[in-house]
Amino acid sequence: MNENKEISSAIKNWNKIIRKIWDDPNQKQALFENPRAVLKENGIDIPEKIALHVHENSEEALHFVIPKKPSKELSDDFLSHIVAGYHYAG
Repeated sequence: MNENKEISSAIKNWNKIIRKIWDDPNQKQALFENPRAVLKENGIDIPEKIALHVHENSEEALHFVIPKKPSKELSDDFLSHIVAGYHYAG
């Protein structure tokens, strides 16, 4: 699978997770308690060697994440996925 398809798939899966946690406080709590398991159950597999942190924006706090600079030149389309919240680890 090429990188663009992997990113598109991860974004779609993340959007599904967001919908679930907005509708069900138990899903939200599960994501905070064991994010790796919840992500994996929903098609996003994060390797154990990568630290994983979940934060929630609120009226009192807003989180900005600066993506890791890629090791190669990326297309504007690819960059738009990174800005949308997917982390490129390549």
